[in-house]
Amino acid sequence: MPKLNLTMAFWAICSAMFFLVSATANTIIGLVLTVISYSAINDVITRYAIRSGLSVPLFSRLLFSRYGGC
Repeated sequence: MPKLNLTMAFWAICSAMFFLVSATANTIIGLVLTVISYSAINDVITRYAIRSGLSVPLFSRLLFSRYGGC
């Protein structure tokens, strides 16, 4: 992994940990709602992909026509 990518990933984790440590009740509620909404959306998409046998690029093309696979 290049040093720049590793450094950027490190600082992303540091900033995320700072917000978790200094979190207020509203922040925690927002994080929980985000996890629930992403889980619900990904559950629907995953079930559809399993039933239809589509890969990520094919599913992207289905959603966004010819611009989806780029």
